Amino acid sequence: MRAGRASAVPRSGYLLVYPLLQSGLPAGTGRYYPAARVACFTVFRVSRNLPCYRASRFLQTQLGRGARLPRFTRPPTTIVRLLRNGVVQGLNPVAGPTFELAFASWANARPAASPDSCPLTYAATWKGPDAVARPKTFCLAPDGVFANGRVYPVSAAAYAKLAAP
Repeated sequence: MRAGRASAVPRSGYLLVYPLLQSGLPAGTGRYYPAARVACFTVFRVSRNLPCYRASRFLQTQLGRGARLPRFTRPPTTIVRLLRNGVVQGLNPVAGPTFELAFASWANARPAASPDSCPLTYAATWKGPDAVARPKTFCLAPDGVFANGRVYPVSAAAYAKLAAP
């Protein structure tokens, strides 16, 4: 198969991929299967069903840097329903990946109390093997996402996009 051509989803372990724009804004989510050299993602997520393609040499080189990382074998933990300040949000190509990446990057979080006044409150319903461990409610502020006595970093671009009316 040549690079860029459609491919079946491999059965091997995968790496989670969060493409970021230069601004730091998440541009979707995906999977990379190193053993099969197949990538499954879209630039802006509009569906949970991600198309898979044979990875180009460039993409293999870039994603090959994660070759030593442990592989996922179960489905990823994702947001299936999101409320912003009590209002249901549609499938958002920025919000879902921003929060999924923030909470999956628990090693980057630090202890912090939530702000006295939270500009944006979210309630999430999660699906996946780690759904029980993910925060059900959280606060988005310029300093990051606050939940359970910790703050998880998000890019300034992601905050600006999500804080826009």
